[in-house]
Amino acid sequence: MPTCEELEKYYADVYYQQCVPDTYAHEYTEEEMKHNRNRIAVIDEVLSRLKFEDDREEAKKHEGSRKRSVIDIGCGEGFLMDYFFRQGWEVLGIDFSSCALERWHPHLLPYSIKGELCEGIGQLIQQEKVFDLVSTLRVMQTVLDPDLMLEQIKGIMSKKSLLVISVSNNFSPLQRAMLERGLIEEEYWFVPPDHLQYFDLNSLSALLKSHGFRVVFRLAEFPIEFYLVNEHSRYYPDRSKGKAAHNSRLFIDNFLMSQDLKKYVDYASAMADVGLGRDIMVFAELDV
Repeated sequence: MPTCEELEKYYADVYYQQCVPDTYAHEYTEEEMKHNRNRIAVIDEVLSRLKFEDDREEAKKHEGSRKRSVIDIGCGEGFLMDYFFRQGWEVLGIDFSSCALERWHPHLLPYSIKGELCEGIGQLIQQEKVFDLVSTLRVMQTVLDPDLMLEQIKGIMSKKSLLVISVSNNFSPLQRAMLERGLIEEEYWFVPPDHLQYFDLNSLSALLKSHGFRVVFRLAEFPIEFYLVNEHSRYYPDRSKGKAAHNSRLFIDNFLMSQDLKKYVDYASAMADVGLGRDIMVFAELDV
């Protein structure tokens, strides 16, 4: 494992690099921008399905006019923050670097904390801050100590708060089957220091349960590994086919979401039930 200092330097200086446009890998295409926003709309649909909004409205009757609040731990470019900000929520983001947020949603910089994630959460605990929604998307796989982070997250939640967490779905049944059949020759998803922790749906759920959380909903995202089964679309190890696989995924996902978001959530939930999906997303509450 890297030290905390090495990891902080990697994400601040290497992952986002400098606040200069040409250091980023690419500009988002229109299809990618649509997909970034659709992913957040899916989260909002699940909140509605869990009657999260109804619970918040009921709480407001007893708490006056307090706005709903969300913290995005590892906020990156700020797409989730922007979505809920436009809906009138109080938003806060934490990340190692502010460069991505500055580039894509600079109006949210005043609502962000730059620095090590657990230190930032610790400061909020000392300030007795509590949030209705806590989000940490594609972050838990990058931290040195997920147990510490989950314990800290509990410190900024109430019994009515909800946690949404997503991670890459690694060592999944599909990946294992492809290894056994010789469709892939190695565990290509093992990529430290970008990913330090490796989860599937069962291990993530077990981790949450061990820290006093109860899983209330789960989703899986597009199973892009399907392309590895076909020799003509196998993007690993032939990375020249990666862009085509990525663009296909975006088109299919955006199309399905545009047809009926509620049915898309049903579809994504069914994928999670059978262990599919390159990424998995879990919604959990404190088990009190």
